[in-house]
Amino acid sequence: MSHFVGEVSEHAVIYNADDNILLLRHTWEHLKGKWHLPGGRMDAKDTPGQGLLRELREETGLTGVELIMPCHASRWGAAKPVVKYSIAYLAKVQGTPKVILPPDEDHDLAEWVAVEEALGRTFTFPELADVIRGVHVWAKRLGVVE
Repeated sequence: MSHFVGEVSEHAVIYNADDNILLLRHTWEHLKGKWHLPGGRMDAKDTPGQGLLRELREETGLTGVELIMPCHASRWGAAKPVVKYSIAYLAKVQGTPKVILPPDEDHDLAEWVAVEEALGRTFTFPELADVIRGVHVWAKRLGVVE
């Protein structure tokens, strides 16, 4: 019997009151200047969604984020040594809260942008454009955005 080794991350497509979404710009050398969604790897003790809310507080200072539902799941990365899975949630906040990036964090900029503008950005992983598109379909179906 083989042993499965995997890693699960959760990310959020967070809409503000203007129907813009939040993107973060990376500072790691190999990802410098590329954009991604807020979130991160789940800890072993995290329950679904709980780890994401923790990551959002740590990365952006945001509280009061409403996780509406998971809308997209993907597998990425090489199968060896670790298989990586990512779950993207549809989320909403009231107003347009100010994002506070910790000084020791991996990002140098956070922006609220229209979905169409977001899709024109260079992402850490090209598949993120498909993730945003897929979650946006759900946001429209559920009336989160017009």
